[in-house]
Amino acid sequence: MSCRMSAQTTVSAAIGFFSLCAASHHADAAISSFQGLGTAARANAISADGSTVVGNGFIWRSGVGPTTLPFSRANSISADGSIIVGRNGSRAVRWDGHTLEDLNVFNWGEYSTANGVSADGTVIVGNGATDGPFSETAAFMWTETAHTQGMSTSITGGTYEGWGAMAASSNGSVIVGNHGYNPRAFRWTSGNGLVDLFPDARFSSANAVSSNGTIIAATVGIDLFSERHAMRIVGADTQDIGVLSGGVYSDAHGISADGSTIVGMSDSETGERAVVWTSEFGLRRISDALMAAGVTNHAGWTLEGATAVSADGNTIIGYGVNAAGFEESWIATIPSPPSAAALGCVALFALRRRRA
Repeated sequence: MSCRMSAQTTVSAAIGFFSLCAASHHADAAISSFQGLGTAARANAISADGSTVVGNGFIWRSGVGPTTLPFSRANSISADGSIIVGRNGSRAVRWDGHTLEDLNVFNWGEYSTANGVSADGTVIVGNGATDGPFSETAAFMWTETAHTQGMSTSITGGTYEGWGAMAASSNGSVIVGNHGYNPRAFRWTSGNGLVDLFPDARFSSANAVSSNGTIIAATVGIDLFSERHAMRIVGADTQDIGVLSGGVYSDAHGISADGSTIVGMSDSETGERAVVWTSEFGLRRISDALMAAGVTNHAGWTLEGATAVSADGNTIIGYGVNAAGFEESWIATIPSPPSAAALGCVALFALRRRRA
């Protein structure tokens, strides 16, 4: 009887522990994969769960494939994929899947673009001309209630994408980007206003920000633009992500929700390549990371750059040249190592089993 009770207890414990493990390991359960998106248009943004991708004139949904958007360029997407922002011709727009709304930036709206959107879709940031002259553009924040708000009296050095406000935190309270003719990276909050992150650098741009606004992915050229490096900024600390072997420059384009994964591009001995950085592995070619995960169907592709990453850091989108020699965007899933919680759960079960 005692043996049967012990066995039953062990089985019950196993069920309980493995249920707990399954719950804690859920985020690590993604399967490594790679596929082309079926379009030469550049992929620019991905939803939090990695199921929806938007880019230059297209939207791609898992299991559906690419379809055409009712405007020319999508630059960012809300967490659930319901709000998409970007540009239609020369005007910044917001699309909710049904209605395409002109943002009428600075109550004038010519030569504007929406670069980023908060997770809930309520705060939109970008770059827009202020009152007429083509070159006089500024970073902006747009909300349904306040409409357009400037974040600086400084004008930017260019129009459309790559200038002005680039991204917002989950609730829109932290905004990052660049300003000035010689772009300088900034972090903006309502309390502190616009703060230069690298005031002495020749060139800098803050391109992405973590969900809570505390970690920033930036590109910084201390002396020369051609020698710029991707950077990870945590508070007052700045970490140079570096470049691939044989390379001179790198760019940071996207960041995961917790700031632990950054994606972008690095020069190398074979040209520009899509890269991913994590604290566990440092900077790696995404093609190498796929191979290490057992994925080989990207053979023959040249993955030239990564543009964005899902909230959990596992799913990455980018652009490149496919095996047939044509430009094509792509999506890759490279799960992070098992979480400490999941590993600890397994170890605890093993210890309890030995004691039983």
